[in-house]
Amino acid sequence: MVSAMLVFIAPWLPIIAGLSPISELSWGTGLCIGVGVIFLCAGLFFFRDAWRRWRAGEALVHLFADGAVLERTKGPLFALPYAETPAEHVIWMKVDIEAREDAPPRPRVHFWVPLPEGSTVMLDAGEERERQDISSLAERWGLSPEPRLLGQEPKPHPLW
Repeated sequence: MVSAMLVFIAPWLPIIAGLSPISELSWGTGLCIGVGVIFLCAGLFFFRDAWRRWRAGEALVHLFADGAVLERTKGPLFALPYAETPAEHVIWMKVDIEAREDAPPRPRVHFWVPLPEGSTVMLDAGEERERQDISSLAERWGLSPEPRLLGQEPKPHPLW
């Protein structure tokens, strides 16, 4: 939503103000045009990702006794038997680059399920309730409810 606003609303007023005939060429004109161009570029950058997510649709997980069904509301559907589908329940300590230097690393808990097409469903648990949900999901898959500790941050998977 914000990216659409940055593309379609925010940049045009400063650009028009900078190019209007009543304004004289000054630092204000350059500033107005510059701010408009920055908003336009930021909007285009973020709009691409938001558009891709909107086109793929919402991700849904349906759990059954013998397996799970992973679905994108506007895309593919995968039926995955627990016994035949590998999964990983992992944790690592993430150091936030944007946080204060003295901020302690925070735990990142993920549940990864590779899909037959080669991409990976990656469930990220930030809150305690989400961690409990992922632990119960790992138990359904036959894994330990305690995640396996990774020594370093893993390389990103191609996401579903």
